[in-house]
Amino acid sequence: MPYTLDRPPPSYHTEFVILGLPGCLPSGLIGLVDLLNLVDRAVMHTGPSSLAPPRVRVRVAGITRDPFLDGRGVPHRPDVAFSEIEHAHAVLIPGFLTDVNALDATAGPWAQAHRWVRDLHASGTWVLGSCAGVFAIGLAGLLDGRRCTTTWWLHDALKQRFPHGDWAYGAGLTEDTRVVTAGGPMSWVDIGLAAVHGLCGPEVARALRDFAVLGAVAQRDALVAPAPMAQDEDLIRRATRVVRVARNAPLSTTELARALGLSLRTLHRRFAESTGETPLEFIRRVRIETARALLDTPTLPVKAIAQETGWNDEGSFRRAFRMVTGQTPTDYRRSAAARRELAARATR
Repeated sequence: MPYTLDRPPPSYHTEFVILGLPGCLPSGLIGLVDLLNLVDRAVMHTGPSSLAPPRVRVRVAGITRDPFLDGRGVPHRPDVAFSEIEHAHAVLIPGFLTDVNALDATAGPWAQAHRWVRDLHASGTWVLGSCAGVFAIGLAGLLDGRRCTTTWWLHDALKQRFPHGDWAYGAGLTEDTRVVTAGGPMSWVDIGLAAVHGLCGPEVARALRDFAVLGAVAQRDALVAPAPMAQDEDLIRRATRVVRVARNAPLSTTELARALGLSLRTLHRRFAESTGETPLEFIRRVRIETARALLDTPTLPVKAIAQETGWNDEGSFRRAFRMVTGQTPTDYRRSAAARRELAARATR
């Protein structure tokens, strides 16, 4: 997806700040530090000769400089305290191994963190959250009215907690007026690359991917997820895999039942008990969620998106899209374009 944040002047550091709080995902915290610290080296080794390193600075910020324990009980010492941060181009929030429903958002580190995040965003900073880190963005009041996502198993809890967000169930990554959200515990890689892409430019992001051997991520593979509130998670997970593997090939409920080793009658019963959907509705919803994410790419024709997600007839795709989302593909794309324009204006 495109990012619209203007590249900072080359004479300035690009300031990346990573939120460090108790219970954070250790791989997300350390991984973001490592990934972003590779930017300058990546440009020197793999970037075009005409590309100057953006001179990034990466710091972990905590309530104080005192050590805190990550989700595995390992101590980490922040580089700076919140009060020492006067400016940042981006704040990145990794996932957490803490139960978000048990967090007290009115006191302690979370209360201080969400005020800090809110104030930085108001000053022009981009805020990016991964997995349960999206909870911190919600506490800061930055999800209201914005397109947002999280991992499938937190979707319902966070949607209930922050009902005014425009939740994109199953989306891999969303961006809306300087707020970027991503799903899955390992999506810290996605928000790290998104921050580099937006702040340093696509050539720098490409150099980082090549240097870190991350490869070109096939985003459509990360866009589908189990149905919300599923009671039979194993069934839905396997069914999701079947739909993913099928890609744009025709897939009937009989073929889905066969792939899952079930009778058609049993398949209907278990879906009704687990999600309240029919198997056909499940197939359609997963493919529409993929289509909705693809519509965020402004140059991809609707007809091509319809074919990519399993519809040979564009008219049928448009009717199905409206049935699931309440919008036509054109209306959705127009809304996405408006969000990108707002984001662009916010950085001018």
